[in-house]
Amino acid sequence: MKYIINLIRFLFPNYCNNCDKILTQEDKNCFCAECWESIKTIKENFCIKCAKPVITPDGICKDCVKRKFYYKEIRAVGIYEKVLKDAIHLYKYSFRWKISDDFMALIKDNIDPEYIKSNDYIITVPVRPNELIKKGFNHTYLILKKIAQEYSLPIIKNIIIKKRNTRPQAGLKRKERLVNLKDAFRINKKYQKIIKNKNLLLFDDVYTTGSTIQEISKELSRYKVKSINVLAIARGR
Repeated sequence: MKYIINLIRFLFPNYCNNCDKILTQEDKNCFCAECWESIKTIKENFCIKCAKPVITPDGICKDCVKRKFYYKEIRAVGIYEKVLKDAIHLYKYSFRWKISDDFMALIKDNIDPEYIKSNDYIITVPVRPNELIKKGFNHTYLILKKIAQEYSLPIIKNIIIKKRNTRPQAGLKRKERLVNLKDAFRINKKYQKIIKNKNLLLFDDVYTTGSTIQEISKELSRYKVKSINVLAIARGR
């Protein structure tokens, strides 16, 4: 029965993926308005280093106080669970590209525009080559273009290059993620002088342990950037 329901959703995506309600023009792509509003957003009381929802006197949680960061701050729209998690999976793996419009609306409603506009360029985490071939599109770049257009922020495309293939990060423990990505990235020579003394906004869809963001930020910091800020759609638990 579950297989049949999923097949109907795939062939006729006019039902809410969460509650099976018939969607109307007032609803979101693949989700009804009521279910979409159930997304737990992170608008205040969060750690500026890992986006964990927590109340701290100085904005940094007790775990992050002990760590070294190569980026300045991070903002995440919501918690990677339930409707938001399902939306990201549908977008990435079931070719529901229109959900990118709903992600953009979440960013506009929950992220201080000055946090985005204060940067000189916006860049994104690269997609693994075999993943790009499998999907046929770069899911992060599609959202990146919408952000860039909304906030008049120039994009630097293909600035981050993967030097080697890595295992998918999903399912790996934190230490395994660090080893998996160690020295996996390099900065395109074409842009090494351009980013000097610039503020960069690094975008990714999901922030979990921060291993990918840390490794990329570490590489970017070698070229004397002024600051690196991070924006994510979701913050993993």
